[in-house]
Amino acid sequence: MSNQVLNDQTFSPARSRELAPEGARPMTYGAVIVRALFLLILTAIAATVGWNVAGDVGPRSGLWFFLGYMLLIALTFAAAANPRLAAIAGIFYALLMGVWMGSISRIYDAYYDGIVLQAILASLATFVACLLLYAFRVV
Repeated sequence: MSNQVLNDQTFSPARSRELAPEGARPMTYGAVIVRALFLLILTAIAATVGWNVAGDVGPRSGLWFFLGYMLLIALTFAAAANPRLAAIAGIFYALLMGVWMGSISRIYDAYYDGIVLQAILASLATFVACLLLYAFRVV
């Protein structure tokens, strides 16, 4: 039988108390918004670093991009399997995803001029719209 990450018991109050550290407080809208913005800023800073580094590396390093992506997937599974690691894994994920996205975006921009700016604007607009919907409790 498989061990599903999300099931009927995942968000039950008993499970939440079981996984929460001693003395933990419940999540608030403000805290979620601040943390999401913090991780977005970390990702943007790391993407800038990745963009600058990729200019020197070039498109011949496909193996490194693949290995970086596999590490991102491993971090995702580790955080989903152990929620106590989620805060730390989120920071590492934001940094690694930023570097990965920045470097691969530099390579795509070399082939398709202007595509990265369009993707960044669309992604930021979507993120901000979802964050505002969440902040005003529409979602």
